[in-house]
Amino acid sequence: MSKMKALFVMLVCASAVWPETALEIIRRVDERQYSKTSEQTMLMRVYPSMASDSGLREFRISSVSRGNDETFMVFEEPRTIKGMKILSRGDDRWVHFPSTGRVRKIVGESKKQSVQGVGGDFSYEDLGGGTLEEDYRTRLLDESGSKYIIEGIPVQDDSAYTRVVFEIEKGSYRILKMEFHTEKEGHLKDLFFRDYTVMGGREIAGSMEMINLERERRTKVLILEARFDRAVDEKLFNPTRFYR
Repeated sequence: MSKMKALFVMLVCASAVWPETALEIIRRVDERQYSKTSEQTMLMRVYPSMASDSGLREFRISSVSRGNDETFMVFEEPRTIKGMKILSRGDDRWVHFPSTGRVRKIVGESKKQSVQGVGGDFSYEDLGGGTLEEDYRTRLLDESGSKYIIEGIPVQDDSAYTRVVFEIEKGSYRILKMEFHTEKEGHLKDLFFRDYTVMGGREIAGSMEMINLERERRTKVLILEARFDRAVDEKLFNPTRFYR
């Protein structure tokens, strides 16, 4: 065997066992999740407690996203909240309330609150887009077994969270779980990604469940329909036009 061929074999073998860095892993996750546009119909179920379905509230939502940073959501049901719209662009959020016609920009501490009129365990900040690479400074905590465990420190100083811990499945680069930690509450919430399935020609999590450890309650989102890479209306992502 020539020296050049031997070196090539050694490099191939080494690459097969050499551990990936946190940056390499999250880039693969971002690549897996990226689409030019996406359109989804979702059912959000807000449970008042962990153990009981009593008092369950359901919300039907349509969502349109463009790239990683722009998301437009409209609540279709129930009638009491029908027509409420939320626009996310980067770190900015706007909400349109159909009952008053008012548009409110969500800033500062308000981003940490749950959606007005909905409640539940997803905050305005949780509903935003972005990529893991852009949003967090990351380091690999563990790679044993079938999962990578990665810690992310938010880049934005006004983030509701001090750290987020990701569980990522090896090979598929699916996100399985996110742990949200705050300075005051510590380990506050867990977000589970389940029921991976193919919709619109892409594999996505069919359900996401946010567990609020402090309040002992949960909110579940079911993806009913998803389509990708189709033309979408430009005005949906314009803060001065999205609510018209």
